Amino acid sequence: MRKNIIAAGLLAFTTLAAGAGIGAGAAAADPVQDSTLLSTMQKEGVPIGDDGGASAIELAHATCNALGADIPFGQLVSESVTDGGMTSSQSSAMVGISVGIYCPEYANLIQ
Repeated sequence: MRKNIIAAGLLAFTTLAAGAGIGAGAAAADPVQDSTLLSTMQKEGVPIGDDGGASAIELAHATCNALGADIPFGQLVSESVTDGGMTSSQSSAMVGISVGIYCPEYANLIQ
């Protein structure tokens, strides 16, 4: 299941990158990436909140930052379940989608 979620995020990123002509290192805020994140999260049953997705986007970026700081995948999932009110499945999906959209360079840390 987790590999399917990661694959969905990576497919969304690849499609986005090809269409927009961007590479994996794009760090600036991108409304197309944000929209792709939110639609993929909704498709996978991950709650995006009632703030138009702003907190989900912030959480996705924080997830990438945490992975970059060597926080383990399992800890991120656990904290999202405890602090974010997500199920374990939703939290795993959120991490995988976030990585696929914003920081695919960390995909090897969650596979």
